[in-house]
Amino acid sequence: MQKEFFQNLKKKKIIVGGDHHAQPIAKIIYTHLINKGLQAELIIYDEKHCDYIDQSSAVAKKVSSSPDTYCGIVGCKNGFGVTTVCNKYRNVFAIRCDTPEQAIHAREINYSNILTFGASFVDKEKIKKIVDTWLDTEFELSEKNEGRLKKLFEIEQTQVK
Repeated sequence: MQKEFFQNLKKKKIIVGGDHHAQPIAKIIYTHLINKGLQAELIIYDEKHCDYIDQSSAVAKKVSSSPDTYCGIVGCKNGFGVTTVCNKYRNVFAIRCDTPEQAIHAREINYSNILTFGASFVDKEKIKKIVDTWLDTEFELSEKNEGRLKKLFEIEQTQVK
């Protein structure tokens, strides 16, 4: 378990994406992050790469390859598909959040490094609050949480990917 995985998310480059249902909200999130002075990259889709699998894979691959450098935000119509795909990648902890309160728990307790959302369940103001809360919340490096995370990494290492 590497401590740099747990650093402040605002110090990382934030990769943002969304399928054809979520791309308008992904653009709002990207603009919001840039306006806050954060490093962000928007994954733009085209006709061949517009579904949730392509978009979530593009975000998760970056985070998986360098979780000390990147975190991500990605959405689809309901948020379940992108969450499932992202969690197939090593070093990725993707959690769908519909409220700021869920975003706090996703970070504090469950070390989420990819925030997922369902475009059908958020509007532009709500998603900004969720994103801000997620970015502002630090992982609680307690003995209990570190032990749980160690178990998760052990499980991940035993799986063939």
